[in-house]
Amino acid sequence: MTKCPEDPVLLLGLPLGQYHCPDCGCMQVAGLPHVCDPDSCLLEGCDCLPPGVTKSPNLVAWEEKG
Repeated sequence: MTKCPEDPVLLLGLPLGQYHCPDCGCMQVAGLPHVCDPDSCLLEGCDCLPPGVTKSPNLVAWEEKG
């Protein structure tokens, strides 16, 4: 499984609060550990997904649209 490379902890002290992770698309808060939502993650094979699942429902829907 792939771990999202974004590290919001590195943004501590910057004039930034909540933001969408540029890699997985999940909402993050600057200065806190990365949190990934298995229902909305856009990173294929992310380690937040249940065993045996490679795409979140959000990623499947995103690919079907496009």
